[in-house]
Amino acid sequence: MLLPEPEARFLGAGSCALLSVSVWMRFFLTVPMYKINPFFARSLFMRNQYWENKHYAYFCNRECEYFPCHKGADPENFNCLFCYCPLYVLGDRCGGKFAYLPNGYKDCSRCLFPHLRENYGVITERYGEILAAIPYPDQEDDE
Repeated sequence: MLLPEPEARFLGAGSCALLSVSVWMRFFLTVPMYKINPFFARSLFMRNQYWENKHYAYFCNRECEYFPCHKGADPENFNCLFCYCPLYVLGDRCGGKFAYLPNGYKDCSRCLFPHLRENYGVITERYGEILAAIPYPDQEDDE
């Protein structure tokens, strides 16, 4: 088992013990998810999906002129919350079904990953990676 910090306290006992949520959140915000065993990382979050059945985790805009914006999408399970995919900035590490066009643009028209209700948690747990991928100007330039 990969431990984020040596002084971490376990909740419970034995090999089934879980680290406290705050310890895991600090860990996942500093280590890219693709470097962690995906099965273990996903199973950890799947135990307690705090966001399930919450209104903030799902939004469907059936009145949108483009709804549904992807061919083959199930209109009953189409989440418009991530209309512009936050994973786009991760390039080829996004995990979605995409292709690069000859002009270099990323074509995500065949990807339904951010539009499936059950993927809300998978996307939000990758916000640390997304923030790390965004180029920020040097602090010295601001002075």
